[in-house]
Amino acid sequence: MTIQNLTKMTNKSETRSKIKQNKETLITFAILIAALVAAFLVSGFVVSLGFIHGPSMENALYDGDIVVIWKLFDSIQAGDIVVCRLPELTAGTIVKRVAAAPGDHVLITKTGELYVNSEYITVFGKETYTPTELQLQDGEYFLLGDNLEFSTDSRDQKFGIIKDKCIEGKVIYRLFPKMTKY
Repeated sequence: MTIQNLTKMTNKSETRSKIKQNKETLITFAILIAALVAAFLVSGFVVSLGFIHGPSMENALYDGDIVVIWKLFDSIQAGDIVVCRLPELTAGTIVKRVAAAPGDHVLITKTGELYVNSEYITVFGKETYTPTELQLQDGEYFLLGDNLEFSTDSRDQKFGIIKDKCIEGKVIYRLFPKMTKY
């Protein structure tokens, strides 16, 4: 075997090695891109993180808490904490608790007592309220903040009854500062 033949074999071997290395790099890059696309889709359409702003959900959620929002919910029930987008409010998205769901009968008395399906739920405070009686239709929800004194919610005319199309997801965990499942 001559030196020229050895050089040609070495060059072919180096070329094959470089081609193999380039294929591995390309495969790794494709896997990374696929993982990033999958993470984007999951984070945007399945689950996302949210940040709590303000005191309206105290004592369940506090200003600065980080929550996990599940976007593929199949049903919403009274007691669930939901995230809504209300274009008419400047706050954008809001976090509130479902006090009444479709089919429920809501009564607010002059003294601010809330009844859902004739069951006493809470009293709103010291204000005088216009007595209100509602029968929620399909896709309608009555939402309240847990901290009624500092919450704008379904009691407010600007806010009112929430349609299901405005609900973006359900809060399923508080991650920070202390992990809590809802």
